[in-house]
Amino acid sequence: MNWIELLQSLYRQFPSRNGSLAPFPKIEKIVKQKLGLTDMVFALRHEMGLKTIDGKNLFSASVQKAVIVHFSRTLKPWICNREDKSRWRGFWPIVVGKDWVGCFGVGSKLGHLDLNGEEKKFLELLADRSSLYLEERRLWKCLERADRRSSLGFRSAAMMHEIRGPLTALSTLVQLLPEKKSDERFMSSFQPLILRQINRLTDMTETFNGFTNSDLEITNLIEFSQIVNQVVGLMSSLFEVKRVRLKVKNHSNLFLKGNKQQMESLVFNLLQNALESVSSRGKVEVSTALLSRSSYGPGPWMELKVKDNGVGISKENLKKIFNPYFSTKDKGTGLGLAICQRVVENHWGNIKVSSSKRNTIFQIFLPVDRKS
Repeated sequence: MNWIELLQSLYRQFPSRNGSLAPFPKIEKIVKQKLGLTDMVFALRHEMGLKTIDGKNLFSASVQKAVIVHFSRTLKPWICNREDKSRWRGFWPIVVGKDWVGCFGVGSKLGHLDLNGEEKKFLELLADRSSLYLEERRLWKCLERADRRSSLGFRSAAMMHEIRGPLTALSTLVQLLPEKKSDERFMSSFQPLILRQINRLTDMTETFNGFTNSDLEITNLIEFSQIVNQVVGLMSSLFEVKRVRLKVKNHSNLFLKGNKQQMESLVFNLLQNALESVSSRGKVEVSTALLSRSSYGPGPWMELKVKDNGVGISKENLKKIFNPYFSTKDKGTGLGLAICQRVVENHWGNIKVSSSKRNTIFQIFLPVDRKS
């Protein structure tokens, strides 16, 4: 028998990363057939003893006790005495870390023959490979748990960031209300603007993952110029208070398949970042355009551009600005641009930034819906 080829074929049964236990029944069948065994089973260690993947207990109480006692003393294979009337002739431990988590149980050979040295070595190598596989499975589960916790932490912080921004804008609007009572344009837009943002904040708290979750269905057709106008309407008071000029050049009829809440977050965070970067009397420009193609491929693409004449971003920091929690501002959370990048990725787009001492430009490229 070619043991190398047999081991290679068995090793290929183990899938990568997903850690499923599904390969073991097939491995049992192959080994049982190739070695001519009456029994071959993969068993997991439980508090109540040894059980197969499907929860069956194939071992007598005396056999289980003997296996547990043996592997508690040593992690070497246990070969049963021939005088033992049990159907099982040997057990090979599967070790994860410093403890055994299961084993291969091997029955008698057909013809009541003993396992030879090569067969025992083969089973030992198979047990070692299975140990490695289960160790990888354990590590991946640990990483997945850590990733979920990290993601939950990011989403929680992002939620606080997203709520704080509109609340600041709403607070400014309310503070401006006494001196703007005679301004008909301001008063006519005040109530619908307030209600729209309150509804948005309500939706955000009800859909906790809304602004960062890539699994959301992004199938709704939205008109992007409306998103820009709504966000500009909310933030114009902030620009007015800081005496920063906001110039808007908005292309209409730019239809995208996307999530409205995420798109609002994208525009809001870019404008907020620009506003915080400029000093009083500074200037911020926001524009949208339809492109037949871009450096990212044939279009049509929608380009969202936000330009400010603030202090700029150093070359060293340009590489870090999309990292969560990285910020050069005293009270910055370092989440605004990280959220922007996540939203753009969720919508199959690209984000580009360039900066100098005179200005900083953020460019967002998103695919336009061809059917619109």
